[in-house]
Amino acid sequence: MVIIRRLFFLLTLLVFSAKGQEQIGLYMPKGVKRVVLPFSFINNLVVIPITINNQITIKFILDTGANNAILTESIFGDIVGLDYFRTISISGPGKIDGVNAKVAPNVGLRLPQGIRGKHISMLVLEEDYINLKKNLGEDVYGIIGYDLFSRFVVELDFEKLELTLHQPNSYKPSRKYREIDMSLEGTKPFINGVVNQNGELDTVKLMIDTGASHALLLDINESEILNMPDTTIETALGHGIGGEIYGQLGRFDQFSVGGLSLNDILVSIPDEGDYTKSIKRGSRHGTIGGQTLFHFNVAFDYYRQKFYISRNANYRAPFQFDMSGMRLSYFENPKRYQVTGLMDNSPAMEAGIRLGDEVIDINTNHIENSKLTHINGLLMSRPRKLIRVIVLREEGLVTYSFRLRKMI
Repeated sequence: MVIIRRLFFLLTLLVFSAKGQEQIGLYMPKGVKRVVLPFSFINNLVVIPITINNQITIKFILDTGANNAILTESIFGDIVGLDYFRTISISGPGKIDGVNAKVAPNVGLRLPQGIRGKHISMLVLEEDYINLKKNLGEDVYGIIGYDLFSRFVVELDFEKLELTLHQPNSYKPSRKYREIDMSLEGTKPFINGVVNQNGELDTVKLMIDTGASHALLLDINESEILNMPDTTIETALGHGIGGEIYGQLGRFDQFSVGGLSLNDILVSIPDEGDYTKSIKRGSRHGTIGGQTLFHFNVAFDYYRQKFYISRNANYRAPFQFDMSGMRLSYFENPKRYQVTGLMDNSPAMEAGIRLGDEVIDINTNHIENSKLTHINGLLMSRPRKLIRVIVLREEGLVTYSFRLRKMI
């Protein structure tokens, strides 16, 4: 079976169209064995720039869970003149069962360092339930996954914030890496990890999900050993194609992969519902997200079905969560940050912050000069830190003060 998969993968690298022997898919410049690209790390997500049809450059999330490249805003499809083949319904995490997407089968892509793609199939959402810009505070409107991972060995250095793409036939992993068997199910990568809860160990099969910002997501109903953590908070766990995802957030004592262990890890446990299966992206037990991957440098080798992992400078960094209890979202025209979530019995609520408040200033940093990722970093910095917030309401400007408190 492994031989068949490798043969299929090799053939995909050699596919040519009937017209003019033109290569299909992503490829490197002739004679180049690897390229190194910088990436941005926004809310635990890897973000890279990609140019569509040589016309417009858009920021894309690198997502191992994405079968096809996706544009979340249809206006960009109109700008570059995409031709659509048909409309389909796709499902994904969130409360919406199905989302309509138009299929553009013949898209050209260009990445930095001469990486090009021809005849790429792209999905364009008719309605954006992910709201990347609103939730990330950045101009991110795309998602790309299998198109990259199926063509190259993809290496992510979370210290240097560098993405390295290797030609599979010339790749040799660094000695620093630990090698882990990885299985591909459909287009998605899976590995085994070990969860420790109160001294009880359970081996879980997890999808590695670079498109998820959480640390670890688990369906504890699929385990005979794991239970709901002793202390949890109810919160929004994230956003998917179908909208917002809710559930419980807690901590487990330890999570280990490849013999490397992380302590006091945050665990997201989604609410039961029709969308639970899609949240797990097809995995029985759950997913490993960007907040965990940040502690390592990693490489995905789909050709050999191997995952490589090594410690980095972030290895001992604690898993932090918002300590204010307020969630901010970004809005345009005019640019503003608004309180769109407020946790019961949290420092922000106790101080008097209300849903719908427009935040003008935090700790003398005017909001117009701040990025959402920096604000979120401030609100999870350390317990007892004093936060002064100026908000705008109908009656005018109001100032509140509170101290951050660890709620989970």
